[in-house]
Amino acid sequence: MAEEPPTYSGNVEGGIEQDVPEDPNFYSVAAFGPGTYTIGGSFSGYTGFSALYANYDCVVQGSSSTSTVTVPGPASSSMTVPASAITVRQGQTISIPITVAGNYDVGPTPTGKIVLFNGTTILATSSSIVAVPNSDPVAASTTFSLTSTGVPPGTYNISAVYTGDANVSSASGYPEVIITSPKVSTEISLSGSSNLTAQMATLTATVVPEVSGMTPTGTVNFLVGTTSIGTAKLNSSGVATLTDTTKGIPPGVYAIHASYGGDAYDYASVSGTQNVTVQAATATTLTASPTTVTEGQTVDLTAAVKRSQSSGEPTGTVAFQFAGYTFATTSVNGSGTATASISTKNLSSGTYPLTAIYNGDTLDATSTSSTVTVTVQ
Repeated sequence: MAEEPPTYSGNVEGGIEQDVPEDPNFYSVAAFGPGTYTIGGSFSGYTGFSALYANYDCVVQGSSSTSTVTVPGPASSSMTVPASAITVRQGQTISIPITVAGNYDVGPTPTGKIVLFNGTTILATSSSIVAVPNSDPVAASTTFSLTSTGVPPGTYNISAVYTGDANVSSASGYPEVIITSPKVSTEISLSGSSNLTAQMATLTATVVPEVSGMTPTGTVNFLVGTTSIGTAKLNSSGVATLTDTTKGIPPGVYAIHASYGGDAYDYASVSGTQNVTVQAATATTLTASPTTVTEGQTVDLTAAVKRSQSSGEPTGTVAFQFAGYTFATTSVNGSGTATASISTKNLSSGTYPLTAIYNGDTLDATSTSSTVTVTVQ
């Protein structure tokens, strides 16, 4: 006589049905939420058995390849809120993500609504929650966006309550929100070349708030002592860049600093000083006399060095070059000129290029003359 297929009933714990032999071919384990399911499995040559986990007393039985099992509801659920405090400055948007999960792998997605409370005051209600794709366990979520405008700075312990539905029981969580003062301290740093000229003068100031989350806005004033040398607006990264900073400033060594004026959410701040040497832009002019010679004659060269935008005479030296080769280096005199001579002895007939390069000094930038040609006949 053939053996009858066994029938098992009992409370299913952790996916392992009580009193079921430990046979690895038996188990088809999953956590099922409320609903009716067709399941199957095998044990000792018999079909129709599967272990379930639903936190309920239920019966799993059958003698065919499949069996129908109904899991009653509602099932228990849990809520997940941000683990750490959500910190914003007064005026910023408070974003609170919340997830509700049923304690099962297969079954209905939680529906219903979530209500946020501050004490007994309702802050917001989410009329629907959205299923989280491929979640395990089955879950749904929503994100609340609340304004902190007008809310006094402080720490708020919010209550989030999921009201449940026909299949999933209610749940709660307690996100913490910290609202800081609308204005926070800032730090401003200054950077730029230690040598600046009117042609290439760039200073950069970066403003960083004490509390992140909002980029400072407004303007930065760049100063030498109490004298402004220009202002620049902060960009979307909190950086202000000033160009042409030294135009009209006499050559010299200056201690420059940057001052941020603040905005609705950031206090003003002042950077440390940076010593900057402002060099005068120069222009060098080369003349040759004569410009047409016979072989063996001497050509006299004069380089005149002038400051382009400020008074005073440059010092230093001028290098005279013949076809790219430096044949003489002489000092600039009190009138801003330097002289040299070149012999055309042993030069064949032709045209030859000459240039003068001013090497600059502490307060004067370098410059190069245009090319002058000398013709040897």
